[in-house]
Amino acid sequence: MDYKQIKRSRYYKLRYEYKQYKKEYNELEFIFNKISIKFTEAVQEFCLSHNLSDPFTNNAVRPQNVGGFGSLETKSLYRSLALKTHPDKKTEIKEKERIFNEATKAKSSNNLQELINLSKEIQCAPQVDEITFDQLDLLEFNLNEIKEKINNIKTSAVWLWFYSNSTKREEVLLKFVEF
Repeated sequence: MDYKQIKRSRYYKLRYEYKQYKKEYNELEFIFNKISIKFTEAVQEFCLSHNLSDPFTNNAVRPQNVGGFGSLETKSLYRSLALKTHPDKKTEIKEKERIFNEATKAKSSNNLQELINLSKEIQCAPQVDEITFDQLDLLEFNLNEIKEKINNIKTSAVWLWFYSNSTKREEVLLKFVEF
């Protein structure tokens, strides 16, 4: 096998896995957001009934910051997308504002696969042979990030609490509050 065929094969494998894991992540995130509300209420009720301090009101629980933009691999693709979809540009592209906003979000999270998907929507995606091995490494990194996010959701206190019976739920709440 020559290196172009290896690159093509790796790209298609990563793209397939990315789609599958991204779909799973989106579904889990939707469920997680719904049950997080119930979990927050349960924590607050548990703290009141056991005279414990609520970790949400004393700011012990804070959202994590998202990493910044720093990859040259995503920069050129974002630039071509931005030139074609920027709201100040007069173009014939429908939904250009949505695509521009999603591209900006993908750029800030250094998500090359999302940029490629958006590029395909407006027919400016790079050909498989134009993708570098560094870009493939970045795609693999993005895939691993999604796998890690899925794992984080499935091992979170919210998830464990929701899928536990009533006895186990109280244990999960106590561990969460004590943490």
